[in-house]
Amino acid sequence: MTMRFLAQNPEQRPFWVLYADYENCSIVYRCLQLFWLHTKYAWILCRNHTSTETYLVNMRSYVQQWTGINPQQFSKTPCK
Repeated sequence: MTMRFLAQNPEQRPFWVLYADYENCSIVYRCLQLFWLHTKYAWILCRNHTSTETYLVNMRSYVQQWTGINPQQFSKTPCK
């Protein structure tokens, strides 16, 4: 899968879909190695902006289990 964000370089970059239930949520992951620097990115993409906190806690736990990313680093972005 490739995604493109308007604020970033317009080239497409690879991402991996770690989880998708096709009704509520998907988890997308990307890692980047640049010389000695290794960075990891993950997004929890929900269809419904009113997802329950319990559901989001479970999704954050899934991300931590599979990527090692600390769930405390996530921030909620409002839907438009």
